[in-house]
Amino acid sequence: MAVREPYGAAGGSGSLPQAIRMMLTANRQLATAERKVVEFLAKHARDVVRMSVTEVAERSGTSEATVVRLCKKTGFSGFQDFKIQLAQDFSSPVQAIHEEVSVDDTLDTIVKKVFQANIVALEDTLARLRTEDMAKAVELLGEAEQVLLCGVGNSGLIAQDAQQRWLRLGLRVHTEVSGHSQAVRAALLGPKDVLVAISHSGASRDVIDAVKIARANGSRIIAITHSGKSPLASLADVTLYTAARETAFRTEAMSSRIAMLTILDALFVAMAIPRHEQVVETIMRIRRATAAKRV
Repeated sequence: MAVREPYGAAGGSGSLPQAIRMMLTANRQLATAERKVVEFLAKHARDVVRMSVTEVAERSGTSEATVVRLCKKTGFSGFQDFKIQLAQDFSSPVQAIHEEVSVDDTLDTIVKKVFQANIVALEDTLARLRTEDMAKAVELLGEAEQVLLCGVGNSGLIAQDAQQRWLRLGLRVHTEVSGHSQAVRAALLGPKDVLVAISHSGASRDVIDAVKIARANGSRIIAITHSGKSPLASLADVTLYTAARETAFRTEAMSSRIAMLTILDALFVAMAIPRHEQVVETIMRIRRATAAKRV
């Protein structure tokens, strides 16, 4: 299988990253479909770092199961584990902190680069958002009897932040950040309810499981994610996309969180304006209830 030349021609160093070499060592034990995946990964190694398993399967002409099976057969726990190793092969140690900075940058330069990365993430996300998708999400949320926000890890923190704000809309809104709790809460949703699934990769197993349970009950699904071709996006009634640059070696990138938080904030304001009198009254009631908590 001639793979070194395409990789080098695509801008590589002329030698394959370790993650790909691990797959090549098992070449004789691979099925034909698995070899097709390896060929694709080798030709597009740098791009794969930002792809979902769905995208890799589609572009390699195989299936998600084949991609995952290949990863496990060659020593990885799964596709995400493979991407982490691949990203580490390409990155320098300082890029694990922030991909835009270098060890020679001054403090002033570092601060400017971090701020600029977040600004660009917001600008790119705004350009990617479709008004009709936002309108549909606002409509679903406005008609919902109850709303469930689901996310794990950093996405779970974003979901919790949104819940605190959306409570001021007078919505019955809940947040679950663990797989078991998400499944339980999703099982209690019905056709008049909405589940908001938050996942940058669109491949979080716990979130996807909760979405499938809610869909089986007739609930509507709103997804907030970066990946257009992902298991989560394929299950959603409406998907709101971010354009923040998050890689496998920096999965906690602040820019992606800021982009997601801003989408949720925009939904809050869009829902609040038509019901501003109710929202103002709710906010005042909350302030009165918490006034004694302030020193």
